[in-house]
Amino acid sequence: MDNIEKSLKRASIRDQWIFGERMNRIGDPFRWVDGDQLPQLQGLNGGLAFLQYLAMSGEIYEAPDVIKTKDHKEVLINIKERLIKAFEYFCPFLDIDEISFQKYIDSTASVKQQDYCAIKTYCKDLSGHNINHLDIGPGLGANVIYSHLGFDSCYYSVEAYPASYRVQQDFFKFISESKGNYLDLVECDTFDLEIQKINEELNNSSKYKIKHVPSWYFNHVKKESIDLVTATWVLNEVMPAGIVWLLYNVNNSLKNGGYVYIRDSYKRKPHRHNVDYDNVLEKLGFNIVTKMNVRNRVDMHGIPRIYQKNSNLVLDFDEFFDDCFGKYAVTSHGGQYVQNLESNEK
Repeated sequence: MDNIEKSLKRASIRDQWIFGERMNRIGDPFRWVDGDQLPQLQGLNGGLAFLQYLAMSGEIYEAPDVIKTKDHKEVLINIKERLIKAFEYFCPFLDIDEISFQKYIDSTASVKQQDYCAIKTYCKDLSGHNINHLDIGPGLGANVIYSHLGFDSCYYSVEAYPASYRVQQDFFKFISESKGNYLDLVECDTFDLEIQKINEELNNSSKYKIKHVPSWYFNHVKKESIDLVTATWVLNEVMPAGIVWLLYNVNNSLKNGGYVYIRDSYKRKPHRHNVDYDNVLEKLGFNIVTKMNVRNRVDMHGIPRIYQKNSNLVLDFDEFFDDCFGKYAVTSHGGQYVQNLESNEK
């Protein structure tokens, strides 16, 4: 994990995140607050890390009838089979039933199936083949299964938290089955590839079906190159600077007509930030396609929403931050220490 943290430090200097207003007023866009409170996630890899991330989802809900696709049963079975193979790969010495992990496989598979079904149902003109799918903060990285299975995608994983990035490295190598179709930008950075070469591999090479992008490289994703962005249980987890950084790059990287799929509790965490990101997307020219009429933790875990980009607006990060929070807002300390916030309810 040391090379991930070194890559972040280099980017923080190169892109001036540790100088001036970006350090003293705006703050760190690459920090996961809850991760700082979970020291047990630090320093683990291999089977232990895989089991920790697999066990983050334990609730099981059947997909609502309104989004069930013709292949919804087949997709669920295939996702479960792939997760079981991953379990056997990372922990061949363990028995799933003896350690009671089948429920986590069933839960993870059901969530991924529901995401696939919702996207397939409501993103009517999204091509079913060869799409560019960018996934923000994907945890274990299991969304790649339905992405490849259902959309034959080139899958971009954007992650800022080093421990999560590390477990994703292992999982994506397993998924790619040593076929050389996995690009890891941290590894590129470790080998001192020039930015121009990294950008070439990221945006112009057709060799890769999985592209692993640390969040501090998100702005290197080619403008208007992405067909679908997914953000499940992530936008309400990050710092104020982080949410603006993600929305800024989502807007710039997504094609006009492309889709944003969000799934979380639809509630902002208290004292975390003051951004109604659904509302911000609409102000940026995104049209709401659907907000599913479901109850969180009754009908489904989370409330899925889908937006479609309908604007060619090009954003400047610092100006966008001021627009979201106010020109004199101070959010660098996070938590309850943000100051001079302007309400975005105008």
